[in-house]
Amino acid sequence: MYEVSNVNKIYHKMSIPALNNISFSSNNNNAIGILGSNGAGKTTLFMASNALLSINSGDILINNYSVRKEPNKVKQCTGLFTDKLVLYPVLTVKEIIKYFLGIYGISSSKYEYWRDWGGVKEFENRQVKHLSTGMLKKVMLLISVISKPKVLFLDEPFSGLDPVAKSDFLLLLKSLKEEKMKLIISSHDLTETQVIVNEVVIIEKGKVIESGEVNNLIKKYNGKKMISLYINYTPEIMDYINKNNVEYKFSNDLIIMTFEAEHLNRILSEIGDTEKFVDIVTKEVSLDILYNEVRKNAIHNVNEKRN
Repeated sequence: MYEVSNVNKIYHKMSIPALNNISFSSNNNNAIGILGSNGAGKTTLFMASNALLSINSGDILINNYSVRKEPNKVKQCTGLFTDKLVLYPVLTVKEIIKYFLGIYGISSSKYEYWRDWGGVKEFENRQVKHLSTGMLKKVMLLISVISKPKVLFLDEPFSGLDPVAKSDFLLLLKSLKEEKMKLIISSHDLTETQVIVNEVVIIEKGKVIESGEVNNLIKKYNGKKMISLYINYTPEIMDYINKNNVEYKFSNDLIIMTFEAEHLNRILSEIGDTEKFVDIVTKEVSLDILYNEVRKNAIHNVNEKRN
């Protein structure tokens, strides 16, 4: 269980609260995505939720333990994955893992289990300073779950990873999810995040602007299917796109036009000359589209209130 109730956090000398009376809750094992732009308050929320940062008012409950009244109990049932974890650069991966096993009072005989779970055997004797980003993140994840926390917070877990490393990391997260560990993920990599999370909380400038189950929010903001039309570049196509404000991007020598599926027949008839077309792909609404729709809606509501 994860419940955030009317939480405020104001840093010294800051006029704008980092967290501004935010509230939301999740009373199941659903993985949650905490989404927001840089400076939205995500990292502050994670630090406060792990009882590593005091809040000015409100409360956060983790498995019914209060971060204000029972911080040590909270720390016993949470884990935090962050790139800010500082590891001794001259120690080997094996030495680092055994060091943290000792911190948590776990027998060193469990080393092989965790080494194999984290997939670090092939570089266990390498010094930390010689690890790639993907290797280092595997080690950091392993350290954050050694104590088997009930709730694991992951702050930007996919940043800096190449596609292969992302795939390996996702497999580890899926295994944690299958073991009923509650995952709370803050990330700008929404494609990977969507694979894991069931719920999202979207924060802007310290405020929650939307929250709920992903499928329900997709229906609320954009229940329509999208079409991606792959088409050979011509000046006429670009002229059509610009005149009709069609969303597009370039991929190699192709233009990818994206629009609601209900407009397909009209657009095809207006463009004509089907020899230009390379492919037509139906797309389900993605988490990044949902995120952008929610933010646009929030900005629109703010502008209406001002007027």
